[in-house]
Amino acid sequence: MLRKALNANLPVILVVNKTDRPDARIDGVVSDTMDLLLGLASDVAEENPDLDLDSVLDVPVVYASGKAGRASTEQPEDGGLPANEDLEPLFSTILEHVPAPTYDNEEVLQAHVTNLDASPFLGRLALLRVRNGTLKKNQQVAWARKDGTHKTVKITELLATKGLERVSAESISPGEIVAVAGISDIMIGETLTDLENPKPLPNIVVDDPAISMTIGINTAPTAGRVKGAKVTARQVRTGSTRNSSATCPSRFCPLNALTCGRCRAAVSSPWPSSWSRCAGRASSSPSASRRWSPRRSTGSSTSRWRT
Repeated sequence: MLRKALNANLPVILVVNKTDRPDARIDGVVSDTMDLLLGLASDVAEENPDLDLDSVLDVPVVYASGKAGRASTEQPEDGGLPANEDLEPLFSTILEHVPAPTYDNEEVLQAHVTNLDASPFLGRLALLRVRNGTLKKNQQVAWARKDGTHKTVKITELLATKGLERVSAESISPGEIVAVAGISDIMIGETLTDLENPKPLPNIVVDDPAISMTIGINTAPTAGRVKGAKVTARQVRTGSTRNSSATCPSRFCPLNALTCGRCRAAVSSPWPSSWSRCAGRASSSPSASRRWSPRRSTGSSTSRWRT
């Protein structure tokens, strides 16, 4: 994430949290972070000649204790609370160093999908940053997909952020970040734009993660003793697939198939019902190779899933 921020020439603010912990080592954390910044900036500078290395290292530092709700630009002692009694220094630093969004009043609607979420009542939510124009509830807009096609969709719900909660809104102005419902298959990087004069924004490419995990039912002797616990394979699968709808790179596939279509790893298995989430690449370790070695699936084995 930090590498992408440097590539995009975005400002960096260093926040040292939990300064009140007994084992806090504030100077060491700041020093290690500066070393990380210098190493990443040197790598990024080879790809982005416009990157100013001096400005990258000249970052503001805020010392905070999130639990206590305090922040300060003055360094406290190790294990001590920041001098200020609220988070105002943190907010002031953000306002000072992060530029305000820019937009064109004459431009048509352009809203970029930057993230996904899910609601048990509304289904998939697309988190949008409105670059230009105004987005309204119940508005008919053009959905510009990654394959270049356009589809007319309706914004059934528009949710603005107020504090830590989402509240219903009638319209959203440029520069705001908003959640919209009503588009079940929308993905990160796509654009909602004007219906009559569509102008899609460049697609955002999401990197494939490099981990995978197996999700299965609890086989411990105490399994099922807690009231309301999800103990059956069907419930595990339902919950996992629902949660993955808000995670763009996640994929699910049955482990009793010959190969995982996402990572091309052999995944057939005779083990009992469970699922696995494959984040894009199979491990190359010998143990993983043995674990995912091809086996002929049996008719009696229950589907196991990898995503």
